[in-house]
Amino acid sequence: MSPMKSLKIGAFTAAMLLAAGVAWSLKPAPEPQFKTVYVTNEALTDLQPEPDLGRLERIWKARHEVEQRAIARQGAVTEVADFCRPVVEREANTDDLDAVPEVPLPQLRSAILAGRVVQPWNPFAASRVELYGMTNNGDRFGDMYKGARGSIEFGVDDDGPGTFVHSQRFGIVKPVVTHTGAFVIGAIVGGVLLSR
Repeated sequence: MSPMKSLKIGAFTAAMLLAAGVAWSLKPAPEPQFKTVYVTNEALTDLQPEPDLGRLERIWKARHEVEQRAIARQGAVTEVADFCRPVVEREANTDDLDAVPEVPLPQLRSAILAGRVVQPWNPFAASRVELYGMTNNGDRFGDMYKGARGSIEFGVDDDGPGTFVHSQRFGIVKPVVTHTGAFVIGAIVGGVLLSR
């Protein structure tokens, strides 16, 4: 059998494998069963990403620097006041004045309200991460990051620029394997079929 026919059979097999993979990924997910569980504060803080990467984590994770921050001065004053009101009212209504700690001047802190990961049409290109939130001085911000690949994690870094983004240092490997693996398998299967 000619090499051209062998190539066509390999490409057809690869296309069928890709189609099966796409169909499997598009199948409807089961309906989530929402429930609320109460845990300790430490249980959640231990799970959330840390701004600083450890020595071993730096091998497979990369920290990205914020490329641009857009600030709307005093744009979140109402949201900050509403967010803090329950705690302020609770502390103000307590009968035990000794239980209310003396609060020093607050450190500038950030809260992420929304985020978006923009993935380009090219699966081998890096993604853009956008984080939107507010600071406790009433400002609203939008942080833009570029160069993120693979699994992405983000959070608040009050000792740094306000937010942080980590991604897989070798995130390019996954799309390469995903998009070329099917063609390699298809070529092997096609070669086996033609050798018979």
